[in-house]
This record gives sequence, structure tokens and C-alpha cells, in this order.
Amino acid sequence: MLLRRLGRRRITVSAALIVKNEANHLPDCLASLDGIVDEIIVVDTGSSDTSRELAVAAGAVLDEIVWPEDFAAARNHALERCTGDWILYIDADERLRPIDPDRLRSALSGRSDIGATLNLHARTGHDAYRELRLFRNHPQIRFRGVIHETIWPGIEALMLSEGSTIAETEAVLDHVGYDGPQEHKHPRNLPLLRKALAQDPDHVYCWWHLGATLVEMGEIEAGRDAWYESVAALGRVGVRRPADSLAFIALLNPPRGAADANEALFEQALTAFPADPMLRWLRGRFLLEADRQAEAIDVLSALLTEIRADGLSRDFGYDETTFGSGLHGLLGRAYHDLGQHTFAATHFAEAEIADPTNLEFRARRVLSEHLST
Repeated sequence: MLLRRLGRRRITVSAALIVKNEANHLPDCLASLDGIVDEIIVVDTGSSDTSRELAVAAGAVLDEIVWPEDFAAARNHALERCTGDWILYIDADERLRPIDPDRLRSALSGRSDIGATLNLHARTGHDAYRELRLFRNHPQIRFRGVIHETIWPGIEALMLSEGSTIAETEAVLDHVGYDGPQEHKHPRNLPLLRKALAQDPDHVYCWWHLGATLVEMGEIEAGRDAWYESVAALGRVGVRRPADSLAFIALLNPPRGAADANEALFEQALTAFPADPMLRWLRGRFLLEADRQAEAIDVLSALLTEIRADGLSRDFGYDETTFGSGLHGLLGRAYHDLGQHTFAATHFAEAEIADPTNLEFRARRVLSEHLST
């Protein structure tokens, strides 16, 4: 078996980062790793700010390379420098929440475990989902892909050949890089996305990202075309992961895709992703706005019941308001339109509890209570 048998020896953990002009983010990231990992590898790809100096000052091992126009190549360069038994890959705009280092290492002690998940908050105000960010320092585990790089091919190969397993940890990462404007990333991402799609025309997620980038750059029609290419690619390769639903969500979510919200597209989306909570939420809103309130209530009530029973899927992060105040708000509106004001008042009250700063929910709750008497 290729995996190292660690016995009772203390497990060591390396953190691996690639950075370029991350002086604003890097100190908080490195500080969050202090005392938890055994070494920090920082590969700088051409910073013109103080990123390199900040890395050295924090005790990181610094390496410098010319940006290879390939995220996988840059990350793999960092992996080659790691000496720990396990590797945590992290970006400069992410922070590891405090965790007992011994508890983390205990979670990584399974002899058959090749990787481990943690909880990732992809942006502020979003629910966490499980993400594989920890893996053995193993020569077969390397990133692939010029953008949206992944380590899963190597992980899956070892799971198949050696019966390796995936562990879960209590670690939590907060990603803060999406909290502000993203325009500065478009000139870098656009050519990489096109390069990736030239290599793999059926990369569903890259087509979605290309569309989102183009729309944010003001190229609305080109962006919509890319989203439809994502949908077409999905039809050829089938569902690979929950995030493959993003092109459907973009097309069905006004105002950018208002003209595309139609029965045929919803049927196609929900056939591919029947349990996707966001698609079901959008379906409920579509029915409500089409004056099909009873149907909207059926869809949204079923979704609410499932969320209360099982919680949201741990495969994807959602805005915390969508399935809280947003879901109750839609149900309140539907019941109000049908003249069922007692039910409307109940849902508006739930929405108000979830979002007490929203005066609209309060006003609707008061009105519905008045009309129900």
C-alpha cells in the first residue's frame, strides 16, 4: 500500500498557498494558521506589493515562480515543497477558524483516509458546505486544470485502487474574497476560462463561470450564450456535482435571465437536479409571479418541510436569507393573495424573526393579522 503508515507518530500538517499581490489579505490568513499547522508554504507568482515580505515575516517558507498561466501548475509547485504528512490548501483571502490542533490531527489519523473535508463559508452571509481541502502528501495527488483546478482525479484513483476513504474534520474556513468587487479578476480569468474550455468543451462549471464573467463585464448576450453552452454540456456529460446547476440558476433568476424563466427550462433543470433547493425556490417564485399561488404554496411548503427535517444540502453554500426570511416571505405573499391571511401572518412573522431589520415583513405581518380578524 502506498499510503504511509504513521503509527503513533505525531501527524504533521503543511499549509500550501499561491499568492500574487495579496498584501491586504495575507496577514490575516497566515495568522489564522499559526499554531495549527506545522509549516506554511507560500508560492509567490509575481507580486509587486509586500506579499513576499509579509510571508517571510510570518515564518512561512517562501518560493517565487513566474506565473505559469495555469492554477494547477502553480499549486502543484507548492505541493512539491510541502514536507508534512497532510496538506491543507488555502487561499490568501481565506481564514481558518480557531481549532484545537490535536482534535484536527485526531480526525486525520485514520489509516485508510486519503483526504478530509472541512466546512467552507464561500462568502460572508452564506451557509457552510463540505469541501475537501485536506489530503495526504502523496505523489499521486496533484491538481489538474488551468482554472477551477481539482485534486479529485488523484483522490478518486487512490480510493479505487487502495480502498482509501475520506474523513471529516471540524475545521472551518471563511472565504472573504467575494465580499467586494470582483472586476479585477476578470482580465486574469477570462483567457484562462477560454483556454480551459478549448481543452475540455464539456466543462459545465467553466461555461457557467465564463457566462458570469461576461455578464459582469456587460456582455449580457454573450454571457447568456455561455450559460446555454453549460446546459448543453450538461446534457452530453450528465451531472458531475451540485454546482453544475449554476447555469440553470443564472438563466432562471431575474433580472438578468428574466426572459428565460419558462416552463420548459424549469422542467429541464428540475429533471437534472430534482432536489436542488435553489431551483425549487425559484420555481416557487416563478409560480407566484405567474398568479399560480396554490401551485407555489405546494412547491415552497414541500421545500420548507424538507429543510426543517433534514436541513440544507451540505454540498453547496447558499445565502442564509434565501431559505429563511426569503422562503417565508414568498409563502406569506402566496397565502395573502389567496385571502388566507392567518397563514400569511404566520409566515410573515417567521420572516420578520429571521430578518428583523426588514420593515416590509413587519408591515405585511401587521396587515395580515388585521385582515385575519
